[in-house]
Order: sequence, then C-alpha cells, then structure tokens
Amino acid sequence: MLAEDAVIEGPGFAIEGREANLRSIDALGQMFRATVHRVHQVVATVEGDRAVGETYSTADHLLKDRDELLVWSIRYQDEWRREGAAWQFTRRRLIVDWEERRPVVRVGAA
Repeated sequence: MLAEDAVIEGPGFAIEGREANLRSIDALGQMFRATVHRVHQVVATVEGDRAVGETYSTADHLLKDRDELLVWSIRYQDEWRREGAAWQFTRRRLIVDWEERRPVVRVGAA
C-alpha cells in the first residue's frame, strides 16, 4: 500500500502523495499497449518500523504508436514504514540502468 505522503521518482519525474501517484497510472496506458515486469531479486533490511530495499527487474513496454518493444533493466530503491499491522511504501526511486529497443512481430489477434 502507498503511504499518504509517498514519493515515487525516476528519470525526469517525481510524484508526491498517494492520490497523485495513483492518478499517474493512467499515463502509462497512454504510453504503452502493455507492460510486463519480471522481478529478478529483492534485498530488504528491516529495522523496527522502517525498512529499505532494492529490487532488480526487467520491464518490457509495448509502445502504443508502433510495433516496438522498449526493454529496461531497472532497479527500484524502496523505503517502507509500518503503521499498525500494515507496511506502506513511503518512497520509490526508479533507476534505469540501460534500455534496449526491439521490433515486435504480431502473432494472432492483439
């Protein structure tokens, strides 16, 4: 769950607050026809009611305006806090280590 004061940032953007971050999800639908994220490893350290972690992932983005796949090798650097029994994201930093573009051939109906 996103904390009320959650911040998500990445190359060229920073979005503050739960509501603003939830609204930003609609922008992804404007940019991509589909996305697939594969998580490769997660390392997290918990200290009391706070935690930090890093997640390595590969993210495929099927572009909306052409048959091309944008592939990112990414890391998420996250911070959480526990409020009651629930853990909430307070900060996520998206780091794109590299990207690749590949042509896509449609197979069957899309």
